Amino acid sequence: MMSDDIKILTIQDISCYGQCSITVALPILSAFGIETAVLPSAILSTHTSSFTDYTFRDLTEDLPSIKRHWEKEGIYFDAIYTGFICSSKQLDYIKDIIDSRLKEDGLVFVDPAMADYGEFYNGFDQEFADNMSELCKIGDYVLPNTTEACCLLHRKWKPEFT
Repeated sequence: MMSDDIKILTIQDISCYGQCSITVALPILSAFGIETAVLPSAILSTHTSSFTDYTFRDLTEDLPSIKRHWEKEGIYFDAIYTGFICSSKQLDYIKDIIDSRLKEDGLVFVDPAMADYGEFYNGFDQEFADNMSELCKIGDYVLPNTTEACCLLHRKWKPEFT
């Protein structure tokens, strides 16, 4: 398969300022000649790691209508790559999108973006990590950082893990 034939869907947030998420994934995948579709999980004014009072718009309620449109148009993907996901409800929608829009021999890449340096990101907790583990089970490749791996495995994170 030529890279021009590969279609990847990336599902993650758009941070309007900061080098992360869709603003990084899209140009890298495109530079390899991979047709990349985006499904934003949220729009944030900045990334969350070094800013406070950022704006946050959750796009969970938009996902079902986007999926229905893709079904109508017969759009499928060779791979689906997830990043920052806002909620357990959004996780359920994303699992449904993977089930219906991923080609039979397609790959799923899961970055369980929810924690770093021993702490959950604002708005996330162990219950979310437990729900995220369900998405990880269907992933062909799961790419957690050490904190996220500990959260998924119910292990205590230690600074020497980094």
